[in-house]
Amino acid sequence: MNNLNESQQINDKLSLINMIQLVSMNHSEIQRWIVDNYPNKSNSSRYKLYQNMVQTRQSYIDRLMKSQSIQSSNLTPIKCRIHPLNKVFQSIRPSSIICITGDSNTGKSMLATSIAIDCAILSKRKVLFIDSDLSLTDDRLRLFHSNDLNELDSFIQIYQIFEINRLYDLFEMIDQDEQLHRSVLIIDSLNCFLWTAVHSKCSREIFIARLLYAIESITRKCHLTTIITRLENRYDQPLHLDVDIILKNDDDHIVAKIITTNTWPRSEIDFNFNITKDLLSCQQ
Repeated sequence: MNNLNESQQINDKLSLINMIQLVSMNHSEIQRWIVDNYPNKSNSSRYKLYQNMVQTRQSYIDRLMKSQSIQSSNLTPIKCRIHPLNKVFQSIRPSSIICITGDSNTGKSMLATSIAIDCAILSKRKVLFIDSDLSLTDDRLRLFHSNDLNELDSFIQIYQIFEINRLYDLFEMIDQDEQLHRSVLIIDSLNCFLWTAVHSKCSREIFIARLLYAIESITRKCHLTTIITRLENRYDQPLHLDVDIILKNDDDHIVAKIITTNTWPRSEIDFNFNITKDLLSCQQ
């Protein structure tokens, strides 16, 4: 009976941590989590929980690695009314992670909003938009979509998330809801979560590595197309994900450099566009 009660307690504790968080933890972090959550348990009880968590973590990773990539081959490619971007997106492999990087006022959020509407209207893909910058207002949506905004409701779901644990909870929800698989996930912006690293018990490098691993895990497993915006910071290293779109100001034009690492052949494309003319006019 004691063993049954202990087993139930273990399962209850595991329910407090979602799978995405567990996968992003290394063995020492699992041990630290057990100590924090089981301060009064014996070493033998902690060790049993540790074995259970490690085994659960490995089983999840095994399922992730064995997930059928053929399922993602049926995804509708992202269509974009900006011609140079459309050409790149058509060649992007399924389950890709795209990073839009640039200084302030280079149009990262504007470009992400434009892509979100194109995904909904042209590609008929469901969009999960994490608006941590609170930039996705109705006024901005109307800039890119002149029709009734209610037309977007069935395709674009907006989440105002600012805390890393709530982000992991959303990933867990996506994992469990197959209707959300094969969606387009947009995180605008990643910096909101990177800045919370100062409150983490681990180093900034480990925090970022765990966050990126969680994003990659949910993207690959659920066959998402993930788009991240990120403020360029000279103290940070580039992320170098599947596709890097780097925006630079050049007078009244934006110079966009697109570097692809998961297309064949690999490519590097430069093009210019004007936020108020080219980007907005192509949405009308």
